[in-house]
Amino acid sequence: MKGQEIDTCWAHSLGATEAARRFLSLTVDLCACTFAAANATGDTIEFEFDGQVLKGPSAGSRKYVAGFNLYRGLLYGTALKKTRQVETLLAHDASAPFPGGHPSHFHVSLAQGMSAWLKGEERWKDDFEYAQFLTAPENLRDYSLSEVQVYTSIIPVIHAIHAGSQKAFTEAVAGAVKAHKKHFGRGARSKQGTSVLAIHASCAAAIGVQRGLLFEVESPYAPRWLVEGVQP
Repeated sequence: MKGQEIDTCWAHSLGATEAARRFLSLTVDLCACTFAAANATGDTIEFEFDGQVLKGPSAGSRKYVAGFNLYRGLLYGTALKKTRQVETLLAHDASAPFPGGHPSHFHVSLAQGMSAWLKGEERWKDDFEYAQFLTAPENLRDYSLSEVQVYTSIIPVIHAIHAGSQKAFTEAVAGAVKAHKKHFGRGARSKQGTSVLAIHASCAAAIGVQRGLLFEVESPYAPRWLVEGVQP
């Protein structure tokens, strides 16, 4: 699924907006398909992929799911208004163990917080707070501080959306874009496809726009085609 994200950034850098949107949409489809297969009660599942409704085998006893895929599937899917896929992901019990993917607990806490927030469950604040605790400098193990802040910087955006605060929303989105630029916008990373588009910050901002807030951050890292759905 990481490949679709890189393809999204690559297409965006070439000005191919529709292709970029399609690649990001495929990321959501793959995340939803994975969880549909893992949670299936029968031998087959029905899922949507690239605009087509398909059928395929369930995961059976192999319940391989990753917290990070739940987090980004919910974040990207909500931003892109992919209702069917988001419903599939929300059907997963985010408090259950995630027997797959990277064992990072902060990814799991992000997934749990996003799921709880979209469901209207009060525990979302505790989940996000725990993700921030796990990614404090003194607790980091496998990641750099700048890398985890690409993900955790969306937490203040969600808080601002929940509060309906325009000022806090604008400041938080600007902070999330800055966190992305800090990690990807310098050195060797600046030449990678992931440097040209702040997907996490943009998708969090898109959710705020859907809920009535204004997008007031001008940055090539957060294009309006993704945040507001407008054509370039």
